Amino acid sequence: MRILSICLLTFVLSCSEDLDNLPTYNLTISIEGEGEVFQETISDVTPSNHEEVELNAVASENWTFVKWEGDLDSSENPIRVILDEPKNINAKFIRYFDYNQPSYFFKNSDLWLDLNEISGTNQRNNTGSAIADFNNDGYNDIFLAESGNSADLDPVQILLNDGGNNFYSSDLINNNIGTDATRKSIVGDYNLDGMPDIFMADHGHEVPGVFFDFAHPSLMLSNENNTYDFTTLTDLPLEFYHGAASGDFDNDGDLDIFCSTKLFLINDGNGAFSQNTSLFQENSGGIYTVEFYDFNKDGFLDLICGGHSMFDGWGDMPSSKIYYGNGVDFTETRSVTLPNLQEWEVTVDYAIADLNGDGNEEILLVRTGGYVNENNEMINFYNGWRIQVLEKISDDEYIDNTSKFMNNYYGNSQWIVRLRVQDIDNDGKLEIFENDRSNHQTNNPRVWKQNSENFYERINL
Repeated sequence: MRILSICLLTFVLSCSEDLDNLPTYNLTISIEGEGEVFQETISDVTPSNHEEVELNAVASENWTFVKWEGDLDSSENPIRVILDEPKNINAKFIRYFDYNQPSYFFKNSDLWLDLNEISGTNQRNNTGSAIADFNNDGYNDIFLAESGNSADLDPVQILLNDGGNNFYSSDLINNNIGTDATRKSIVGDYNLDGMPDIFMADHGHEVPGVFFDFAHPSLMLSNENNTYDFTTLTDLPLEFYHGAASGDFDNDGDLDIFCSTKLFLINDGNGAFSQNTSLFQENSGGIYTVEFYDFNKDGFLDLICGGHSMFDGWGDMPSSKIYYGNGVDFTETRSVTLPNLQEWEVTVDYAIADLNGDGNEEILLVRTGGYVNENNEMINFYNGWRIQVLEKISDDEYIDNTSKFMNNYYGNSQWIVRLRVQDIDNDGKLEIFENDRSNHQTNNPRVWKQNSENFYERINL
């Protein structure tokens, strides 16, 4: 693994002037990761003793001090050092990520990026992108999978972070065959080795007059050589894999995957999956957007599913639904139907957060245009954008209270691919914002800022 040496704090500590010809020496401290080193003189140079100093490594938030390296090999902290010769000591800090969690939690990160600018491509990496620390240096990196409209397979990419949010290409991926049109990439530690892996939901490229040429999903697993093995899952049905989510729904310690095609992939704990089509019991179709989340806080992951709710004659579900989990399966009898929104009957993403600090989490549905008129014609399909905020009344009831929480929540410009809710600027207040910082090359991302009344106002950056 390539070590990124980011010297955030470098200084030289000089000993006192020579006493009775006893030599003095310099101490140079470098830092890898995020933190500081404080120095205190314990004793000055004497005719019989060299200077002794105490070093105290203090990690930045979310980081951990690991060890001293260079001319000092120890994990003790603080530690005393005798300067009996010139010494170069490196303080190593690391940030650990727990990737054995639902994939929804890796939607947010400390990065908010213009992926088109970084990748040099035009709108082809936004839907298939993901963020994780792929080389275990404590800094979040970028995963890119193409979502283009040609039959050619495009190799995926890992762009590594140099510690200053500058990104460079890597050769960490073996057998990089590539994907057709990745609609969503999800992060999880599927083989339980502590490293992030990626599952790619691939719906295939669009074929004029045919809709889409279906594809197989792909999987990228970490290995013992600190690289990744890419595999196209050709044993899975050739289908329209628009969405996917992972989580430990059965509480057996490993992450399973649910695909928007209603297919469950059950993990054996080593990143090998078996197919199961009986665990999700829903007769309606039109499911394209899915996430795992424990909405009722009972210790079992639930599923939220949606997509097209335009016309039941086409088999569409009436609206998004939450299917409450029990560790065994997901059924219509343990589900609650969420409010639909007339003429905005396509849901492309979900965000979940306690927007007003009352202890209950709101569900934000990211919608775009789409409905069916009396002539069975599809109108305004994927035109415009709208955010719907659902307030929780009980586990069995959510109500549309969008205007209570935010303003300027719809428009006729390009639809929002991903929506995030987090304190991205670390000022103690939440922001609602789209993941694509460029907003389709307009450089005007849609952002709402929490005010003192827990209302979210649209702002311009």
